[in-house]
Formats: sequence, structure tokens, C-alpha cells
Amino acid sequence: MECTGKSITDICLDAGVESQRTFNRVFRERYKVTLREYRNLYREQYISQTQDEISGMEK
Repeated sequence: MECTGKSITDICLDAGVESQRTFNRVFRERYKVTLREYRNLYREQYISQTQDEISGMEK
């Protein structure tokens, strides 16, 4: 999820789950967030970390 630009539908199919609805439900039960929320949280964390690293190099 973190390192791909694939759609959630493609990830679901790659995981061997035929129903995106089932995949979404199981993912949310396991991780306590939706797939979209998980991806957005990861991107926010990655961007923040990258900006911190760039700031550290500029000093």
C-alpha cells in the first residue's frame, strides 16, 4: 500500500480478494482505518519525514 501508485481495486485483486467491499471491511477491522485513510496517513508521514531530512541537510 505504501509504496505503490496502484488503485485500491488493483491492490484488492492482487491480494486475491474478489470483493473490494470484503477487502475494505477486513482491512478496516484489522488496522482501524480505511484504506484511503491509511494511504493518506502514510503519505503525510512520508512527506513530513522527507521535509525534515531536507531541512537537516540545509543546516
